[in-house]
Amino acid sequence: PLLVALSPTAAAQKKSEAQIQAEIDFARGLAAEWTFVELAQSVLEDTNRSGIEGEQREELGLVTCEVFAVGARNERDDVRRNQLFMEALDAYRTFIEENPYSKFKGDAEANLVDTAAQFSISVDIALESAAGEEADALREQKIEVLEDTVKVTQDLIESLQGISKEERSQAQARQLKGLMLNRGTMLADIGRSSDEGAYYFARSIESLENMIFEFIDDLPTTLTAYKAMGDVYRYSAQLTDARYMYEGVIQEAWPLSEDDRRMLEESAGQKFTEDNIAARYIFLELATMGLLEVLIESGEIELASEYALHFYNTRQEYGLNWSVPTGYESLLACARTLVEAGGYIGGDQAAGEAMWFATEEEMKDAVSSRRNQEDAVSFALKLADTVNRDNKRTSSRYGPRTSWARSPAVPASRSPPACSWRQPRVTTTRASTWTRSADSSVSCDASRPWTRRSGVSTAPG
Repeated sequence: PLLVALSPTAAAQKKSEAQIQAEIDFARGLAAEWTFVELAQSVLEDTNRSGIEGEQREELGLVTCEVFAVGARNERDDVRRNQLFMEALDAYRTFIEENPYSKFKGDAEANLVDTAAQFSISVDIALESAAGEEADALREQKIEVLEDTVKVTQDLIESLQGISKEERSQAQARQLKGLMLNRGTMLADIGRSSDEGAYYFARSIESLENMIFEFIDDLPTTLTAYKAMGDVYRYSAQLTDARYMYEGVIQEAWPLSEDDRRMLEESAGQKFTEDNIAARYIFLELATMGLLEVLIESGEIELASEYALHFYNTRQEYGLNWSVPTGYESLLACARTLVEAGGYIGGDQAAGEAMWFATEEEMKDAVSSRRNQEDAVSFALKLADTVNRDNKRTSSRYGPRTSWARSPAVPASRSPPACSWRQPRVTTTRASTWTRSADSSVSCDASRPWTRRSGVSTAPG
């Protein structure tokens, strides 16, 4: 046996396996990191002709499904994109059926859930321009896909919850978070398109609450769930509850009140750096748009204007970057809010000191410099122009219009000193660290103030 292991034939076979693995990894990178879908497919086809067997053949099948999904995400045409998503979903289902005992089955099932969530967003975009029978068919197709996938999520969640928290790996914990969040958001999406909306919204809230209780000590995850609950309450026109969720997330991250922000720093025991604030700003990007919509719907336009300028001023004061698409979507919401509010904007905009005034007289009394005086509509148009200009330079093919990632990576946090959480209430007194790793995972260290790792984008995954 030793002589066989050392023979040239065996060595060549081992090298061949290593080469095949390198080709699989190369194809995955071409699609996932560079979106070179056709080239990735060509590499996989060549690799498949090598006569590979066993686990490598199974992994090749999984990567082929992944490439299909990447192709769907990067298709501009609405109809073609939805078709490609359906092909990707079919490919994942086929892989799961044909490989029931594969070590890659769990990854395929998790990817199936994520792809179904992305398909739901794609359908929502298509519905913006669809009408009549076409719109009805899209809604029916969306509900069918999501209902089938929700059933899958329950089995996967129960399987992962069967592993004790002490024995659960970081990868398994991340997968469980994503599954629970996707389950909650998909149930809400079904509710938005179904005649039984109240039933699905209630199930969505229950699922997200279960996520909070499962990760009660993991505040990045709980805050993500609270934001998602805000969305569900907004969809179901429960505006008061939606407002509590959104305001709670912002209060947690970077509050509207300067006194509350000072309390955050006192709790951490030091003044925040720009990286600390950049990490917190991610939550403002996530929650601002929903909060502004709720406040406008509730007739609280002045408060909505304050939150809109809080979002803008924080970015200006600390030189932060807006993420694509979440940050730009919230910036557009700020522009819409200020057009709705009218009035005037006074203060040094570049320094993050912009303030909203109902009348020109109030603005002039508070701000003497004419260069720092502007009507709100003109200011809003500048924000909209910024979104348009910046996204001509971005690599995002959809700009701020589309957010494929339903489970954005978000920083960890500490609970606010003054925040009335609802359903359920979460309290803690410790400060935490917000960090993002290269794979968009999040880590939380209760012994240090929040930070963002050097060189890592602040854009939610």
